[in-house]
Amino acid sequence: MKKIKSFALASVAAILLASCGNRQMVSSQDPTTTTQSNPLGTKIELPCVDASMDDDEYFRALGTSHAINMQSARENALSSAQQMIRLRLGGFVQGFVSGYGGTTAGQTATDKVQRHLQNQMDVLVEKMINDAQKVCEELYQDGTDGNYNAFIAIQIPKGKLVDEMADILSKDEELEIEFNEAQFREYARKRMEEMKKDAEEKGYR
Repeated sequence: MKKIKSFALASVAAILLASCGNRQMVSSQDPTTTTQSNPLGTKIELPCVDASMDDDEYFRALGTSHAINMQSARENALSSAQQMIRLRLGGFVQGFVSGYGGTTAGQTATDKVQRHLQNQMDVLVEKMINDAQKVCEELYQDGTDGNYNAFIAIQIPKGKLVDEMADILSKDEELEIEFNEAQFREYARKRMEEMKKDAEEKGYR
């Protein structure tokens, strides 16, 4: 009987000691060191991203590249930025040509005017892209494979684009439409506002 009591007391003592130890272990943990993993993954802050946001004065784009040598990384990043801004300007020009050409040419001449305008504006877009200003460039060498990561942001002035478009329209005799510069600039302004709003809603800006 004594053995049973002694065994029971020893068991109770062991449980109490274990419980006390667990409480001490929990209380000694620093709550600030507890981390929770983000189910979306690790957030990455891209270099040059602040310099790649559109504003009221500029169209902007960011290009990135990972390449085995420095020059290739830089060239590919620039090409990537140019392609990004080409797609955006292409969307703007297409919408502009469709809307402006239709409202100024009348129903019968709309198709002819739109085709002609599209060709003219495509040439202009390429010229603007080639002349685009580089506003940010950062280059990193990867610590794991030794390759290079390049980030380049470029910009195109909206005002200059509108000026160039107005110059084309005012001098083009093949269009056979009356060019109203004030009307044109107002239409271009509205199109750019719509484009900016759309970019903000999609999180591009």
